[in-house]
Amino acid sequence: MKIEFGRCLLREVLRRAGMKQIDLAERSSKTETQISDYINGRKYMSYRTAIEFSIIIGCHAEEFYDWEYQGFKKEE
Repeated sequence: MKIEFGRCLLREVLRRAGMKQIDLAERSSKTETQISDYINGRKYMSYRTAIEFSIIIGCHAEEFYDWEYQGFKKEE
């Protein structure tokens, strides 16, 4: 099975949490530009960054992307 990054959902996660990109930048080790790069698909966040953001926002790191599964066969 191969797992690939899909669309970044960080913007939606922030909206649900009542936060803006600037709020996340002020509370994390990332700049607004870096956060914008993740949101707009120019870069993928590292696992460490995803964990940091999930602690700040109060969600699971897996929620930041649509995940694409290739070659997955469901057991019957």
